[in-house]
Amino acid sequence: MKGRSLKLFLILALLISLPAAAFAQTPAPLEINIMLSMTGPASFLGQAEDAAFQTAEKMVNQRGGINGRPIKLVIADDTSSPQVALQIANGYVAKKVPVFLGSPFASACGSFLAIIARTGPVDFCLSPPVNPPSGSFVFTAGASAADLTTALIRYFRERGMTRFAILTTTDATGNAFENGYLTVLGRPENKKLQIVANEHFNPTDISTSAQIAHIKAGDPQVLLTGTVGTPTGTILRGVQDVGLDVPVVAVNGNMLYQEMAQFASIMPKELVFPSYRAMSEGDVRPGPIQDAQRAFFRALKGADLKPDAASVTGWDPLMIVLSAYRKLGTNATADQIHDYIESLHGFPGVNGLYDFRDGGQRGIGSQAIVVDRWDPVRKAFIVLSRPGGSPK
Repeated sequence: MKGRSLKLFLILALLISLPAAAFAQTPAPLEINIMLSMTGPASFLGQAEDAAFQTAEKMVNQRGGINGRPIKLVIADDTSSPQVALQIANGYVAKKVPVFLGSPFASACGSFLAIIARTGPVDFCLSPPVNPPSGSFVFTAGASAADLTTALIRYFRERGMTRFAILTTTDATGNAFENGYLTVLGRPENKKLQIVANEHFNPTDISTSAQIAHIKAGDPQVLLTGTVGTPTGTILRGVQDVGLDVPVVAVNGNMLYQEMAQFASIMPKELVFPSYRAMSEGDVRPGPIQDAQRAFFRALKGADLKPDAASVTGWDPLMIVLSAYRKLGTNATADQIHDYIESLHGFPGVNGLYDFRDGGQRGIGSQAIVVDRWDPVRKAFIVLSRPGGSPK
């Protein structure tokens, strides 16, 4: 009996001597829901975005999380399907999550936009072609198709090019970029520019040779395309087969190193993109944007990643959502997060200073856009313009 009492006494003494921190419970993680296309046609984007988001999670938690709580990114796979995306979004509504990010697939975002636009939850759609209503609970990552095109057309106009052809897919992404091209080319400053052909194809088509042959007959100086992933390869193959020797513009969603390697054998002489400022390191002057970029580049290098369309598009939206929680507290409601973002201005992201007060639901515009070229020798994206599109 004495032996048992002595053991209990020693255990009690040991517990009393332990620091209070030993008894402190680890705070529950702050869960951030993200809808990604991990499988299906848009998986090339979803998987790359997932790698970047996991890198961001690690960086934030190494810095102490948000108000003392670690973050946990909860990924849901929409399978590149609008129907599945709608089911996932309805699940978020049912669970009353205050905010989520995704999808990177324009049609997926479009499937649930109407059901959350007025009442929430807050969504940061990761597909730039999506245009949510002003003041709604839906925000969009990146600049609009019109803003991307504004910088792009300025770049070619100031290079003296006047004849443009357009080739886009018949889906939501293609329609958004076609409308962007037509809108910008129709502006007064571009009255001397001509559209010599405007062709379309289905994303599942295996050839665009007929469309490109018609485009070539119009004698363009630039080919503007509007699609991402496999259909872009279909275009480049058609350009090669027909022998169209002009600069080819691809949507910035194609700025993935894996995709550039896949298209190496059909690469045109000049493949150009409207791009974001964080795609290339060392192109930003000292200041808050450079500071944000340093953390971004350091985190990616630590994970053996390079900045690409996926990481560059999704990084700032996540940091904006986390800044809302940091400011409002980790129990912030959808209404509070919405109001915070709508009034946010001067926020330094990796792509520029964000200002959401114009109702555009994006925070950045054409002045955040530069024009890049893919260099197959250096295997790198090279900056060709100043912010806004003027050639260097």
